[in-house]
Amino acid sequence: MKELLVDKNGYEQFFEEFDKLKMSLTSNAAHGSEVYADAVGDGWHDNFAYEEAMRQEKMIQTKIMEMTKQKDLLKVIDAVPYSDDYVCLDDKIEVAIKYSEDDEDIEIIKLTGKFRPDDDLNEVTLNSPIGKAIYKQAIGSNVIYEVNNKKIEVKILRKVNYYETS
Repeated sequence: MKELLVDKNGYEQFFEEFDKLKMSLTSNAAHGSEVYADAVGDGWHDNFAYEEAMRQEKMIQTKIMEMTKQKDLLKVIDAVPYSDDYVCLDDKIEVAIKYSEDDEDIEIIKLTGKFRPDDDLNEVTLNSPIGKAIYKQAIGSNVIYEVNNKKIEVKILRKVNYYETS
């Protein structure tokens, strides 16, 4: 796995999420103990609440293990000085995405240094395939990125004023 690029806020977001998962694990373990103790008999036979608590615990543990590995790969980047000519961190840009010969979309996306993007704002991270492809590229250039062995062409059309809507 390669380094995970984030800005300062993305770094803080990562550790907030990591701490929430650890607290969630503790809370889930306490809940599992309660439903085990409340059960009739040996506590776990035919105790669906306990089984669900154990499934949740395994899912949370898996996420914690994944983030523990990712923690060592985090690299905080400083914002590049703003330029009208290049795609910078936190820019909103209009792009033409060509998925195939007869399938092209024009979208407005925001390049972010967050660990997890906000889908409602149409954000893409520096670590996403499209984010890696467009970061520091010149406005007007064509770039190609790959997802599931499929090449997708992107033309960076322009920077978008923050007051424009997508």
